[in-house]
Amino acid sequence: MSVRTPSSVGTSGGEATAVSTRPWSGDDAAWYVGHLDAEILRWTLEPSDLDVDSWRVELSSGTRNGVIWHAIECCGEIVGSVKAVPMSDHVAISYWIAPEQRGKGYASQALAQMTKLAVRSGWGRPIELEIHTSNEGSVRTAERAGYDFFEMRATCTACADDTGRSAIYRWPE
Repeated sequence: MSVRTPSSVGTSGGEATAVSTRPWSGDDAAWYVGHLDAEILRWTLEPSDLDVDSWRVELSSGTRNGVIWHAIECCGEIVGSVKAVPMSDHVAISYWIAPEQRGKGYASQALAQMTKLAVRSGWGRPIELEIHTSNEGSVRTAERAGYDFFEMRATCTACADDTGRSAIYRWPE
């Protein structure tokens, strides 16, 4: 049996791309707010009226509370966001990619990198992704990054479009 590690997964199409993550800065606020489209707003809890100042406050608050929140970059530009949030019984990771950058494997690679950071964090809790059952792209991302299906839940607490069930994917311990 081989053991998966976050660094051994996350490439797409057999060819690696130069995807990296870095902490968000206050200077990135306009990019972040400007790239929240209907899909991101459907699958996340981001408010539709999020503005630059509110985002900066959220960034500062999260950093103080131990959240690891990074910009995803490829080829010198920001392409998305990935975040690890320590919860009482698990670590929740969420991610999204800008509309014009979707489908290129960036999310899988960034998720693998964030998973590595979460494993190294010492939080000592299972790492979970809560995915709305209709979000097929996110399910594929989780599986490509090495996550295993864990269970179904009766509601989706990680997205604005709660039509009922969510799938929990867990990093193998």
